[in-house]
Amino acid sequence: MTGSGYRRGDIVVADLDPAAGHEQRKRRYLLVVGNEQFSRTCNLTLACAITSQDNGYPLHLPIHPISMNGTIEGFVEVAQLKALDLKARNAETVGWVPGDEMDRITGMILACIA
Repeated sequence: MTGSGYRRGDIVVADLDPAAGHEQRKRRYLLVVGNEQFSRTCNLTLACAITSQDNGYPLHLPIHPISMNGTIEGFVEVAQLKALDLKARNAETVGWVPGDEMDRITGMILACIA
């Protein structure tokens, strides 16, 4: 478990308000993509927003998570990478993404920033 209490690959639902511009708003699903060292160092968690809409954007990657309630399907918005205090945003873990899908998502994030 990370310093923030969330693990890489966890899907959480959290309050994202306040938000600005094109940022996701309200209570949303997020995929935790940061590692334990990052979370322990700064008490923040790196996460990407999840949307249910397939808008054809190349940075929206489909995911097939393992859900605790059977209702999560969608697309990870790689361009919506954020460092968040998930505890302050009342986050709850509701599922997780298998390792092979996390590797694909991490690869796309690295391709965007490297």
